[in-house]
Amino acid sequence: MTARAAIAALLLALAAVSPSGAASSAQTISFRIASAPKNLGSSSACRDGLTKTRVLSASGKRLGTSTLCVLRASKTDRPGYAIGSVTMDSLETDALRGGTIVSRATHVFRWIARDGSLSRVTIRGQIVRGTGRYAGARGTIAGSGLQRLGRWQVAVSLWLR
Repeated sequence: MTARAAIAALLLALAAVSPSGAASSAQTISFRIASAPKNLGSSSACRDGLTKTRVLSASGKRLGTSTLCVLRASKTDRPGYAIGSVTMDSLETDALRGGTIVSRATHVFRWIARDGSLSRVTIRGQIVRGTGRYAGARGTIAGSGLQRLGRWQVAVSLWLR
């Protein structure tokens, strides 16, 4: 086997290892949420609400869905503003091709429009598990963007290790 063929075989073998495989390296998955989440009500597990929204690629191609189970929410007021901020501790399940990634995250909405029509959104948290090709996933989730009149424009990154 030539050196070139050996390198090609090695690269193919490395590419075939899934994110949960022992030989895999870190992987970053980026997507965006560009819609109004659908309210699914609440449940005993998601007392402060459950929502679902589409997950899109940078080019707008649908990649899957994101379901947000709000475990606890708190609101702060800000003088002169309809709302100051809302902080939600959530379990986020991102269903992507080949599996799901579950994160325990904090979503913070800080209103920047006095009438409550526009807020800055930040997402921070830890990836706690996955299924399918993401089985055993661990890592970090982070995101930022805007929420205007209930419609999210948020970029999200998942760093798998």
